[in-house]
Amino acid sequence: MNEMVNMQNKQSIGAICTGNLAQRRLKSIVLLTIVAGLLISSLIYTHKVSASSLMQGSTRLPAPSDVGATPQATPTPTATQPPLPVKKWKLTDPGFGELTWISVVDGLLYVGSGFSPGSGKIYALNATTGRKLWTFSTGGMVLDAPVIANDVLYIGSDTGIVYALNAKTGKKIWTLSTGGFIEDTPTVSNHILYINSSFSPSSGKVNALNATTGKQIWTFPTKSDDFSSSTVVNGTLYFSDDNVYALNATTGRKIWMFPSNVVESTPIVANGVVYIGSFGDDKVYALKATTGQKIWTFAAGYTPQESQGAQLILAKDVLYVVLVKGIIMENDIDYSLIYALRASTGQKIWALIPGYSVDATVLANTILYLCFNSQVNAFNETTSHKLWTFADCFASGVLAVANGVLYVSYLAHNTLFAFTLPAS
Repeated sequence: MNEMVNMQNKQSIGAICTGNLAQRRLKSIVLLTIVAGLLISSLIYTHKVSASSLMQGSTRLPAPSDVGATPQATPTPTATQPPLPVKKWKLTDPGFGELTWISVVDGLLYVGSGFSPGSGKIYALNATTGRKLWTFSTGGMVLDAPVIANDVLYIGSDTGIVYALNAKTGKKIWTLSTGGFIEDTPTVSNHILYINSSFSPSSGKVNALNATTGKQIWTFPTKSDDFSSSTVVNGTLYFSDDNVYALNATTGRKIWMFPSNVVESTPIVANGVVYIGSFGDDKVYALKATTGQKIWTFAAGYTPQESQGAQLILAKDVLYVVLVKGIIMENDIDYSLIYALRASTGQKIWALIPGYSVDATVLANTILYLCFNSQVNAFNETTSHKLWTFADCFASGVLAVANGVLYVSYLAHNTLFAFTLPAS
């Protein structure tokens, strides 16, 4: 073959030298034949290589279904992508409106709805299946979660009414009007229900009620209409408004008061220490539980005009602090700072700036769940390393975690999801 090609090439060259027209034409035909042969050989070789590569799995041609395909709600984990929550059930109910809280107790899921007057409802669902068990209408907004004790659910509404319901059936046991506005989670200790009510202008009270009958035992006046839920430890009730208070839980007598500025976070009490976040002066305080004496303070980094709220979570010797910052511009822009502090000293362990406002925070099984940017984000509580981001729920800032299940409300309202969490 090569000898024939060489001979033809010599003949072609000779034809060009002599100027013979026929030889020139013959040369052109021969050259075209050679080029065509080379192209065919190249295509056959390429086909063989591509087929071999596909068989070895080194190359994947896109299937027709890949083009324009909709991503799966729960993608299959890969070597670089961690496992994500898997949908367990979904419940849509026009009566949900905008859910305001989620609480899981003894296998039952309780949710509250209503951000508009007269729209408040409480739902009880089977936490495993999402089946609705009962519904109770309060006639007013229910803005914060209830407390459940001895199979009784206690909650207040913005109309100032306290409700005691059978937690299993939703049947009303008793009600009491406090005459104010209720937006905090109540507390039960030693058969006494403690619940706050606010008045206008700038006043309120802590109510101590008989948990069985609803009869009022004592009240304590506050100097602000914006104050925290109460915490009761060892017979002492702790709460905050513009100051931090310790009261005798039986009589309502003031034991001590620590002056601060716009302290609205619910006190955490452990190991003889009261932890409180003040967004008025942008500090976190650790106080001696018996005297109110200051142990340490931590400056969070906001100015008082910027900070809008604080949430504290204590786990062993680590105190997690979530601060919400607000900046007034053409539009309100919120974002948060999250700190992990050594509870005994106030020393910073790590800090996290998500770049968005954190709407909800839950700590469960060494994982810190933060809801921001309409997504649920999971972080390692020790290192603050992000484990995963779950965007498929379009979370609206209301979430709960219990028994390996994430419960979250859908941003478009009227829908509640349950997702099985990946193994930690």
